[in-house]
Amino acid sequence: MSVARQIKEYIDSNNIPQNRLAKRAGMDEVQLCRSLSGKRKLTVEEYANICDALCVPLERFIRQSNQVS
Repeated sequence: MSVARQIKEYIDSNNIPQNRLAKRAGMDEVQLCRSLSGKRKLTVEEYANICDALCVPLERFIRQSNQVS
């Protein structure tokens, strides 16, 4: 499962609105939405900011995936 898909499932299961995550991660909401839907790839910096905003370690979403998308 892709990193983006894992993040999407995590925020959905924890009832975290995408707009709130985007704001906390310092991202444009449209960029985040496109990234989580697989229409654009996350940058390493965006991924780190998302993990920071979610208060999870960087390894949280890459343990089960070998791609950042």
